[in-house]
Amino acid sequence: MSTNEPLERTYMDEYKFWNDLRQQVADWSQKNFGDQLPHRPLLGIIEEVTELDDALKSLNREDVLDAVGDIAIYMADYFYRQITAGGNDGDWDLGKTWMDRALMDSDTPASATLPRVIQMLAHHHLKGEQNIRGGTSAHHNRVRDACRLLLEHIEYACGLGNADLFIVVSGTWSKVSKRDWKANPDTA
Repeated sequence: MSTNEPLERTYMDEYKFWNDLRQQVADWSQKNFGDQLPHRPLLGIIEEVTELDDALKSLNREDVLDAVGDIAIYMADYFYRQITAGGNDGDWDLGKTWMDRALMDSDTPASATLPRVIQMLAHHHLKGEQNIRGGTSAHHNRVRDACRLLLEHIEYACGLGNADLFIVVSGTWSKVSKRDWKANPDTA
């Protein structure tokens, strides 16, 4: 299926898609990487956001869509890792985070605030881990705000490339889920 054939979905379909992705990525990530702290997939999100920013600036559709898919997968792993680090499953509900996002104005360039999203994610993750400046819970709320904003950006980026976000993420996950980093640490 191509990346630009949107499917009819209900809000519940979308909610379920994100939480199913979180669980599937969790199972795959646990198998491949074992127990790890949330900052590792957060670093992956940050890396992919910078790739998205570069791809948007160069108008490279293929690289934009690659970064979008990777951001979603790292975010699913990040939400899972927050739960394994002691977070509440309800607090790290990726489907709810998707549903809570606000739609961006169609004329807003997505790359304009991507550095701000990176700053928000890093700042609030770190301060939350340190339990300072308002406490862990307050910072977790801000991390989820940044993730909602990032979901808006990747949705917007797909729109710029005339692609359906869910098809892009599903296609990326289909490829990534086959990788076995334990068996092939250099080539998976």
